[in-house]
Amino acid sequence: LQPLRHGLFNWYWIGQTLSAVGDGIFFATLSILILQRRDNPADLGLVLGAQSLAFAVSVLAGGVVADRFKRSNVMAAADLIRLVAVAGFMLPLIQAHLGLLVLCGVLMGCGQALFAPAQRALIPALVPNEVIQPANALITTSSRTAGIVGPAIGGVVVTALSVEWAFAIDLATFAVSVVTLLVVSRNLSSDTRSRPSTSFVDETLAGVRVVWQHRWVLAIIVQGAFQV
Repeated sequence: LQPLRHGLFNWYWIGQTLSAVGDGIFFATLSILILQRRDNPADLGLVLGAQSLAFAVSVLAGGVVADRFKRSNVMAAADLIRLVAVAGFMLPLIQAHLGLLVLCGVLMGCGQALFAPAQRALIPALVPNEVIQPANALITTSSRTAGIVGPAIGGVVVTALSVEWAFAIDLATFAVSVVTLLVVSRNLSSDTRSRPSTSFVDETLAGVRVVWQHRWVLAIIVQGAFQV
């Protein structure tokens, strides 16, 4: 719990933990929404597949963006993108058209791809070097726990109230995350490395080369990709 002694990390941790709970609520609620209100259960696979594909295609670019701009601001922008996507899923007009549901799924995946690389890259700016590992562990523990608690909350809220209420709670968690990230951004002089002089494409290729040179990283990526 050493990282919690650092004020900015506290803001970050609270916002990201609530946001992770909201992510769990979202997946449960989206599944219930599509299965209840559309005749074809395969539509759920198309929407979630579009989200996953958008993430996979965009995440390399997200890594480059996280190196070129203030990471707390990048994360806040990504949360706003996902907030818009969740709001879209709530609209009856979008619920009635599979293409619009898929588009919201793509928007959600792109927001996630912009968010994820900046999320871990921000931590070294919030805590001293000797606390980075406990900070990573705390974030991981919180997100894994939220992955269990979030869907359960989503199911309970949908059953007791409605799909719209569950989505509204998810929207609120994104809003809290944005606020906490803006607090971090305002009080942090810089959370990015010096602006690279190489092009966007060159930096992406450089990242691929680094992974290839560190085979243990490559092995973890291959294992994770197979698991997903």
